[in-house]
Amino acid sequence: MIRTINLIAFASILASGCALSPAPQAQMAPPEKELAEQLHGAIWSDLFSNAFIGNGNELAALWYNAGSDRPKEPLLRIENLVCSKGSARVRCRFGLFREGGAATYLGEPAPDRLSCGATFHRSRSDGRWFIPRKPPGPDGGHTRITIKCEPRT
Repeated sequence: MIRTINLIAFASILASGCALSPAPQAQMAPPEKELAEQLHGAIWSDLFSNAFIGNGNELAALWYNAGSDRPKEPLLRIENLVCSKGSARVRCRFGLFREGGAATYLGEPAPDRLSCGATFHRSRSDGRWFIPRKPPGPDGGHTRITIKCEPRT
């Protein structure tokens, strides 16, 4: 009886249009070449400033800097960039890969692969894409990047 009621409730939700839509990632696709190049530029800009200044994402800074003590610095890549559609704002997911495997930075182990996401905005003044930043934290400092990353296996 309970199972029947749950099925009826589920059918009612579906019929009302209140069911959840597919996951946002299902609606994402690789951007066209020109847009991809602009988004890559915005990602590298934020990753560089984050790693240099340390402003917003400790894991991404660790990933970026790890292996820099090696005789040949590792190659860093953005992989599998997929984005939502939009003319003024797009959400994207992407991977970050550092060649050479696991490495350390200042004695701390750093993964060689990260799974990341960011929201990009198009500038009204010049049409360029950028990733918005947060204001400095409670202790002051610099603006903070908003790229979110987690280790990927």
